[in-house]
Amino acid sequence: MKLTAIALGVLVGTTVLAHADGKHVLVLKSEGAVDAATRSRVDAAVLKLARSSDASVTQGDITYGDAAAAVGCAAESAACTTEVLATLAVDEIVATTITPSSGNLKITVRRTSKLGSQDASTTIAANQADKLDGIGPLFGVTPTSTTPSGTGDIAPPPPSGPATASTSAETTGASLPPPASASSDVDDHGSHRTWEIAGMAGGGGMVLLGVLLWGAASGTQGEIDRAPSSTAADLKHIRDLEDRGDGQATLGNLLFVGGLAIAGVSGYFFWRDSRAHHAQTARVVPTLLNHGAGIAVVIGGSP
Repeated sequence: MKLTAIALGVLVGTTVLAHADGKHVLVLKSEGAVDAATRSRVDAAVLKLARSSDASVTQGDITYGDAAAAVGCAAESAACTTEVLATLAVDEIVATTITPSSGNLKITVRRTSKLGSQDASTTIAANQADKLDGIGPLFGVTPTSTTPSGTGDIAPPPPSGPATASTSAETTGASLPPPASASSDVDDHGSHRTWEIAGMAGGGGMVLLGVLLWGAASGTQGEIDRAPSSTAADLKHIRDLEDRGDGQATLGNLLFVGGLAIAGVSGYFFWRDSRAHHAQTARVVPTLLNHGAGIAVVIGGSP
């Protein structure tokens, strides 16, 4: 603790001398359960990124944990950060944590000022400790390459393009688009069915009307049978009734026969088209293959 306090005092003195005008950023040493050589490479990479800004950047000689211990506060508290900033007399500190993870290194960098803090994390291979492209955006640096993975408040943009979409559908079982009809005559088929249904309905109506006219003609014949025939006027009335009855019967015959024909022909075409559509409709449907996803063309029936 005594050595830490002395180091902090030396660091504060150096910082005050260097801090003349403008924003001053202090990049602290990284901490984590890794060897010194790895920490040195990470520190150099973080310092290089910090110096890409227009602020005055200084390399510190202690970690954030050492600074918090020297100040006498809990490193994880926000109040402690404020105290460390005030003690070191800087506008901003940059603290780095290195965490080994399954043979890789998770690098977390935090920029903290009086206005707040901002983090960025990335995971890299252990032999690429100085490849911190995923941290670059934290300092306004555009990544020049894609790191194995990155997480945190600022992360490299996800890959995009046809290859990404193909991999997603092949390895993660992403949802596939709904089946699309490949038949080019769907609209025509619907129009035909409408006319066929109308023909059956119209034909049926004509048959019913014909039967009703037959009934009317039968009623007229009853009137003829009951009508008197003693005078010339009676005979004329009987002839008028016969003409009316003949007209009703003739029109009834025409409507019945015509309606039956129309309904029959429409019904036949409706049955034929329905059968043909069910048997020969082509559909493009998604399907699962042994090593991914694809499409299949199905002619009628179920896929």
